[in-house]
Amino acid sequence: MPWSLQVVEGADMSRKIALKPGNTITVGITVGRGDAAMITFPNDGSMSGLHFAVSLAKDAPQIQNLSNASHTELNGAPIASSTLKPGDRIKAGNTVFVVVGPAPYPYPAKVRFGGWGFEFVPEGWQPAESVGFVMTSDPAFRASITAVEEPLAEGQTLWDYVDAQKQLARQHLVGATLVGPTPAEIRGAEEALALTITSPSAASGSVVQRQVYAASDGVAGVFTITMLSSQSEKLSHVVSLVEQGLSYFQG
Repeated sequence: MPWSLQVVEGADMSRKIALKPGNTITVGITVGRGDAAMITFPNDGSMSGLHFAVSLAKDAPQIQNLSNASHTELNGAPIASSTLKPGDRIKAGNTVFVVVGPAPYPYPAKVRFGGWGFEFVPEGWQPAESVGFVMTSDPAFRASITAVEEPLAEGQTLWDYVDAQKQLARQHLVGATLVGPTPAEIRGAEEALALTITSPSAASGSVVQRQVYAASDGVAGVFTITMLSSQSEKLSHVVSLVEQGLSYFQG
């Protein structure tokens, strides 16, 4: 079950607001903005035009009060900003929301980045700003592993998403060779595709990006290992273990 806000008190009982990674929603009574990220409650006369905002980054939602006229309350206390957890109660005007969170991650994972789970973490690789790992033992080139995600656009398939990424690669990586996508198997993913991009580098031969794209509950995850072609043989065993232990699940 993904993150959401469930209305439990007020004029809009049982209304549910989905929270997606990388997106920010704003809650209030303001109408007519034509903003898909603005969630309006025109029947709550005690709510401010812009009352609070919630963004989902990393593994937990963050809430920020936007109202100068009245408080946003979290579990009965006024807040300016806070991290949310499942079961928290938010009050804005006369409307009360309960935070609904995902079920426990169902696959073995020593480390998680959003919906990505890593059962195997390579020894000696350092964390890289909550999006992956960097190999620091080779001063010639710091090979990296990243795992990020973003919502799929309405009606967009994973194949569409990967095709758009291929077009961007061709535009920005002069002389790059692309192989794939081909179907892949990732635990928890509804669908997964593998793509390899090799691009020339004047200083170091060529750079290889091994990518896996996965879809779960309308969110696309992108897993990438970046290394020099000269490092491929040395790192092949590590790459294999990391990929075998991958999972991607949005709940």
